[in-house]
Amino acid sequence: MGEIAVARDEAALVAYSDHIAAEHLQVHTADARAFAQRLRNYGSLFVGELASVVYSDKCVGTNHTLPTMAAGRYTGGLWVGSYVKVATHQWLDERGVKAVAPPAARQSASEGLEGHRRAAQLRLDRMQG
Repeated sequence: MGEIAVARDEAALVAYSDHIAAEHLQVHTADARAFAQRLRNYGSLFVGELASVVYSDKCVGTNHTLPTMAAGRYTGGLWVGSYVKVATHQWLDERGVKAVAPPAARQSASEGLEGHRRAAQLRLDRMQG
């Protein structure tokens, strides 16, 4: 199923497109490359009259498993990185704690997260005592 949208100006068209977050989005304008740079939410973008879904599905390498139902607002399609485990960590020295503990404690207090607030404040207090 496809859709053609008519908008009052390019800004409205970009906003509409980003809201819809189409699985497949084709851009056919006088300067398709420049216009495409303004778009943010889509599964796969086909820029210009020569680009086609058939190429991405069959041989170009852009992906075939794309976000549907406007999920393109927050995620892209399946790619090799989808199969890679990403593990994060943190390490802080005293200077780092002194920099992040006060705003972390304030933010935690404003959210009513007393345990988080105390965890930040206790670490800061230990360094000062």
